[in-house]
Amino acid sequence: MSHSQEPHKWRELLGIIISNVNEKQRLTRILQLQPHVLMHWVYGEASPTAQELRRLQAAVPEHYELLSPHIQEALAYLIKVGPTHNDIQIPQAFLDRINDLRTIEVPALRFELIGRTVLQEILAHLDPQRVGIRFSITRCMPPALNGSVRSLRECMMIVTKHGYCQIHYDQRLVGLESVAGFAVEIGRPFAIEHIADHPQFLHKDDTDAISFAAAPIIAHGSVAGCLQAACAQEGYFTPQRLLLLQRYTDLLLPAFALNEFYAPYQIMLHTMPSAAEQQRYLPHYRQRVQALMREALLRNSPLELMQAEQQVWQQFEEEFLQLFS
Repeated sequence: MSHSQEPHKWRELLGIIISNVNEKQRLTRILQLQPHVLMHWVYGEASPTAQELRRLQAAVPEHYELLSPHIQEALAYLIKVGPTHNDIQIPQAFLDRINDLRTIEVPALRFELIGRTVLQEILAHLDPQRVGIRFSITRCMPPALNGSVRSLRECMMIVTKHGYCQIHYDQRLVGLESVAGFAVEIGRPFAIEHIADHPQFLHKDDTDAISFAAAPIIAHGSVAGCLQAACAQEGYFTPQRLLLLQRYTDLLLPAFALNEFYAPYQIMLHTMPSAAEQQRYLPHYRQRVQALMREALLRNSPLELMQAEQQVWQQFEEEFLQLFS
């Protein structure tokens, strides 16, 4: 979309509003802007961020009925074209928070807190309008006996739908049939404007998702998993949004232990069943974990919960692979 197609009616109306000197001063103070910035907005010499547009809308309640439709139009435009240069900067306060979390010594707790914190922040950053988007973290399953990583475990997900936000855990295993699996295989971020143009990924289960993006979690050439995004809007993942996804992916690195990163030659993903097919097995997940821990206790070699969960997922992987053998 060219710059000339950007909605500009809100700029004209803002110009009328701030022709009143007192009103201009009031808005400058409320929005915490330099005095000249409002004039730059009016003349199209600068553009506000989505957050600044929403603050402007709230700051002029007496003009709400007239101005609001045009601000909503401008916000819709910003959503379509993606973040500006300023919008793809991650706040320093958030970077400091991740830096604090990386010192947690318990691996499971460190992964949980860093993963959840990153998902919540990227959701607020990349989907401020709650357009309906899903972010998920997958991690490589431990290698099989032949030393190869055969699937990825989708272990944490955050979803927005109809304005609500939820975090889910331990969803399924994915492989070559998935966008995340493809990103891990090629070792670089990529985006899909419309899933219908990529039939190799049509074996999916987000029935309302149209556009996708994924960035592998990589350190020193070795991969631990992937951060994937899916949206119900076509072409949502612009180059700017893909860059932002990659930056948040890098913040996930300390969530993984060194032995969870695998060299490219070890990545040999297989095709996994659909989520619907996997659901026949997953309702018994907790029972299988508990049974495994009881058996280990009887053998006098107790398992920690994380170890038992990993072993059950490895059992699932073997069973799922049999479906395609």
